[in-house]
Amino acid sequence: MGLSIQETADLFGVSPSTIKEYRKARQLPIAWRIACRAMRNDHETFLAHYRPRLTGRPKGRQVA
Repeated sequence: MGLSIQETADLFGVSPSTIKEYRKARQLPIAWRIACRAMRNDHETFLAHYRPRLTGRPKGRQVA
């Protein structure tokens, strides 16, 4: 799907270190494989869960 480690972690709600460990093991848990397959096969499912990361620092609240 071409996602970065951080984007993949955000998509699944886990830490980037979890994604790195799964990449090292080269074996995903069955639930993850099912989710990845569903997102790959149905773009609407992917879009329902994916939120692109914004570059730069978050803007602070303006003081009135």
